[in-house]
Amino acid sequence: RRVWAADIPHYVGRPITLIGHQITRKQVRTKGGDLMSFVSFEDESALYETVLFPHLYQRFYPLLFQRTPLVVEGVVQNDHGALIIEVRSLTLLGSCTTMAESPQWTKRSRYERIPPYCR
Repeated sequence: RRVWAADIPHYVGRPITLIGHQITRKQVRTKGGDLMSFVSFEDESALYETVLFPHLYQRFYPLLFQRTPLVVEGVVQNDHGALIIEVRSLTLLGSCTTMAESPQWTKRSRYERIPPYCR
């Protein structure tokens, strides 16, 4: 079930699925020299921050260069009061292969016809 970014505080410690446009991206190296990334996204309700640790960054970094909305799956972490999504999966919105047809389609701003489930 899709969660709005404004509702992230209600999901600390739990897995969630969001949809968003990438706003900023910062690539950094770990002490071991591996690449990882901090990425800010926005949906219709708010901005949210994510982190892709090295093993997932290697897998998903090509998606970070797309200009289309992404489906972001991860776990909400509270880092001393700052909420961040620890990414488990990124998917291009249009590439969800089992989108459930539903009368509950979201029709807001630039995200016209986003299904409530994209799994």
